[in-house]
Amino acid sequence: MSETKIVIVICQTKGHVLLYMETLLTILLSLSLLAVLGVLFTGLFAFVKGGEFHEKYGNKLMQWRVKAQSLAIGIVLLLVLVRAAGD
Repeated sequence: MSETKIVIVICQTKGHVLLYMETLLTILLSLSLLAVLGVLFTGLFAFVKGGEFHEKYGNKLMQWRVKAQSLAIGIVLLLVLVRAAGD
């Protein structure tokens, strides 16, 4: 009888941890997508305007965008894994 109670408590704790992890990953995903948009629009603005800023930071902005997109994709993959573990 006591073993059943222990299993139920472990399952409830796992569910809570997964819920918190899903919430945290969703927030991180939102922030990373905002970072992608910010870098993307900054790069587009620099490209359209041209000049010294574009020459100095154009390539760096592209690199930052790729890194931010990679981070967002990684977070999406983790979120899928967490949701699959909850099922």
